[in-house]
Amino acid sequence: MKDAQSIDEVIEKLQKLIDTAIKEESRTGYFISLYCMVTMAVRDAIYAKRFHDNERMHKLDVIFANYFFKNSTYHNTVWFSFFSARNISSYVISQHLLLGMNAHINYDLAQAVVDTKEPLTKEYLEDYLLINEILYQQVDKIQDKLAKSSFFIRLFDLLGLGFDESYVDFSMIKARNEAWANAVKLSQMNQKEKEIYLHKMRLRTLKFARNIKKPTFLYKLFYIINKLCEKNSIKNNLRALKP
Repeated sequence: MKDAQSIDEVIEKLQKLIDTAIKEESRTGYFISLYCMVTMAVRDAIYAKRFHDNERMHKLDVIFANYFFKNSTYHNTVWFSFFSARNISSYVISQHLLLGMNAHINYDLAQAVVDTKEPLTKEYLEDYLLINEILYQQVDKIQDKLAKSSFFIRLFDLLGLGFDESYVDFSMIKARNEAWANAVKLSQMNQKEKEIYLHKMRLRTLKFARNIKKPTFLYKLFYIINKLCEKNSIKNNLRALKP
C-alpha cells in the first residue's frame, strides 16, 4: 500500500480498510475503526491548533499511520497476532483492539517518534500526552456506540462494571508512555544499538500479544461476561462503530 502523504489521506485509507473489513466480516475492523476515530480527532485538534507544534504532530500522525499501512499488506512477526485473530470468534472486541494497539503502540510508535527527526523536547512530550486524552475519549465513544445496540452492555456500564473499557484505557496509556521512553532511548543510539534494542522491543510486544490471547483468570472471567453481552454479527458491530 502506497504511503499516505497527509492526515486526510490517512483517514481515507483507514475508511477504505473499514469498508473492506465490513465486506469480508473481518474482526480487524474493530481496531481500524478505533484508529480511524482517533486519527479524525487528532486531525480536528491539529486544525484547532491545540498543540504547541501542529505541523510536527501532523508529521508524526502520518509517519505512524504509514507503519500500519506497510504492515497491513503482509504479516510480519509483530503484527501476526493481530491479523491471525481476525477469524477467531472466541475473542471479545477488546482483545482485538488490544492486539492491534499492542503491535502499533508497543513497537511502531517509538520508531515513528524518532522518524520525525524532531528534538524530543518538553513541548513535544506535552503534545504527545495530549493525544492520550483524545484516546480516552475515542474508547468511550466506541463503548457508547456498542451500547446503543446492546441492552446488556448498557446495563453492564450502568452497574459500574466497565472493567473492559478501563482495562483498554489503562493498557493503551501505559503503552504510549513506554513508547515515549523507548523513543528517547532509540534517539540516543547508533544503528547497531538500535537493532539490538528493537529486537528486545519486538520480543516484548510478542509476549504482550500472548498475554492478551491467553489472559489470567480474572481477565478471562470478565471477557466471558463481555462475550455474553456482545452482538455476534461482525457486520452490524462494524457498521455501528464506523466513524
